[in-house]
Amino acid sequence: MTDKRVPRELRDPDRLAELARPDHYLPQYGHVLDQSTDTIIRFRHDICPPVQHSIISYVSSPPRQASGHTKCLALVGSRQTTKSATTANAMLARVQYTPGTKAATIADEEARADALFEHVMLTYSNTPKPIRFPTRNTRASRVLNFVHGGSYSTFTSGFRGNTGLGRGVAFTHISEGPFHKDFGGFWNKYWPAVANRKNAAVIVESTPGAMTEPSSPAYRDLMMEAKQGLGRWLYVFAPLWTSILNERPWPRDWRMSNDELALMSLHGPKDGGPISRPKDVRFLTLENLAFLREVRTMDPKVRRNPELLWVFYPKDDISCWHISGNSTMPGHAMNAMLRRSGGVENLVEWRPADGCYQEYFAPRAGAKYVIGADPAGWGSGDPAAFQVLEVWSDAVIQVAEFSSNTVDPHQFAMAIVAAAARYHNAEVFCENNGVGAGTITILEVEQDKGNLRHLHYYKRGTPGVPMSPKRHEEALGLMIDMALDKAQGGRDVLEIHSHNLHAQLSTYRHDKSVQRSKTATILVPDEPGAHRRLKHHWDRVSAFLWACYGVQFQSLRERPRTDMSPLVLPGLDGYTRDFMREYRRLNKKR
Repeated sequence: MTDKRVPRELRDPDRLAELARPDHYLPQYGHVLDQSTDTIIRFRHDICPPVQHSIISYVSSPPRQASGHTKCLALVGSRQTTKSATTANAMLARVQYTPGTKAATIADEEARADALFEHVMLTYSNTPKPIRFPTRNTRASRVLNFVHGGSYSTFTSGFRGNTGLGRGVAFTHISEGPFHKDFGGFWNKYWPAVANRKNAAVIVESTPGAMTEPSSPAYRDLMMEAKQGLGRWLYVFAPLWTSILNERPWPRDWRMSNDELALMSLHGPKDGGPISRPKDVRFLTLENLAFLREVRTMDPKVRRNPELLWVFYPKDDISCWHISGNSTMPGHAMNAMLRRSGGVENLVEWRPADGCYQEYFAPRAGAKYVIGADPAGWGSGDPAAFQVLEVWSDAVIQVAEFSSNTVDPHQFAMAIVAAAARYHNAEVFCENNGVGAGTITILEVEQDKGNLRHLHYYKRGTPGVPMSPKRHEEALGLMIDMALDKAQGGRDVLEIHSHNLHAQLSTYRHDKSVQRSKTATILVPDEPGAHRRLKHHWDRVSAFLWACYGVQFQSLRERPRTDMSPLVLPGLDGYTRDFMREYRRLNKKR
C-alpha cells in the first residue's frame, strides 16, 4: 500500500491481515452504544455468545464447500441477541483492511438501514487514527468508500429496483427478512448474482416473524432449508436465554406458575444445579422468566396478542413461526395432535438417508395403512410429497413421509408403489390436479401390472382425488375432526411425528386452495412477485390432507394390546432397506 494517505502501520501486509479478522479487531477497537447507560462502550462478545461467536467466526474465515464456494450463514434468534450490530461491525473489519473488498447490508426499511450504518460509523470513528483506514469523499449516503477501492454500504431491498443484480459484493448481510416487502422476490433476484462467485459470503439473520408479516412464509421456508443443511447453508438458532440482555432479577417472594414450571422442566438446567443462574446462557433460568413477565406487562404488542411472545422471544425454532389465529389449523387441534407424540420437542428432524423418504414407525402386523400424495409435474421444481398413515379404531398415526423437488413423476409414482407394498398394500389417495396427470397415469399402469393393489378411484374412470375447493375443505375438516376426536379413555386419535409437517401445518392458511393460477397472474402484472409462484410450499400438508381424507374409507380395527414398535430414528439403520430394494427394482423396469 503506497498511498500517502494510508497510515504507516497499515502499509504492513501482516498487520492488515491481522486487523481484517473480526475476532481480533472487534474486541480491541469495536464500539457500541450501551442501552442501559446511553454511553459508548467497547464491543462485548459475551452478550449472546452463540450468535456473536458464530458471526465473528464466519466473517473471519467463511467455511467452504468441496467445490471451493463459500457457505452461507442463516441465523434465527430472539430479540436482543445483537445479530444485526455484530454482523455489520464484523463486516466493517473485513472491508476496511482488505483492499478492494466490498460489503453491503440490506435491510427491510430505511430506518433500519440508517441504524445499522450508525453502528458501523460508531466503530469506525472510534478506531484510533494510526489504524483507521482513510476514506474518499462520496455524495452517496450510508456509504464508506475506502481509498483502497473497497466499500461498505447499507440500503433496503427495494433500493433502485433489483437490489444485488450485477453487484460485486464479497460480503452480504441481509437483515430482518420476514419484514421485507417481498423477500421471496428479492431473494430470487439476488441469489443468482452471487451463486457462482466462490468468495461471496452471505449472512441472513432475523428475529422470527409472525405469519401476518409480508414475507414470513417465504423466509420461514428458507430457514427450514437452512436447518436441514440443504445447499450451501449453515444454520444457527438462538433462543431467548442465550442473551444476557433477556434477564431480570427474580424476587425471592415470587413463585413460578404452572406454565413457568413446565417451561423450566423442558428448557431449564439439566445438571441438577440451581435454576437461578444470572448470565448463564446455556439454559432457561429464573432470570429469563422474570424478563418474560416484564415483557408480557410492558410490551403493547405482546399484551394485546400473547402468542407474539414466543415469536419475539422464541424457545424453539418451530413454534416461533406460528400464531394459531393466523393458521387454518386451530391451536387446540394442533396441541391435541402433539400430545400423543410427547410435544414439539419430540418431533423428528427431517434427515432422510436419500434426502426424500423417512420412516417413523415400521409396518405393524394387523394394521391398515393409507397413503396421501401431492404430485408435481415434469421439471416444475415444485415438491412432490406423500404421507403414510396407520389407521386403528382408536388411533391414526403418521408413520412415514416423502418429499422431494427433484424427482420426476415416474420416480415419484415408483416411490408410492414401493411404500404401498411395504405398508401392507396401503390404499393410495393421489391428488388429481392437472400437473399430477403423469403420476396418476403411471400408478394406473403399475396397478394393471399388479405392482399396486389399491389405487383409490373417486368414481368409475376417475383415478385419484380430483382437486376442488369443496373437496379440499372436506379433507381439512376431516383432519381437524380427527385431531380433536377422543378415543375411549380420553386419548387423542391423530398423531404426527414430523418436524417439517408440523412447521407447515402451523402456518398453513388455505394457501394451496386459494393460490393464484397462471391465468389470473396475468391480470396483476404490477403486483410484487406476480410472475412467480410463491416460494413457500405446502406439499406435506396437502399430502397429509388427502391421507386424512382416505381414512374415512377404511374399515377400522382394534389395536392389539401389545406395545407399539419403537420410533424409528433417521439414518441408514432406521431407513428401511425393504423400501429401497423395492424402489430400485421398480425403477429398473422403466
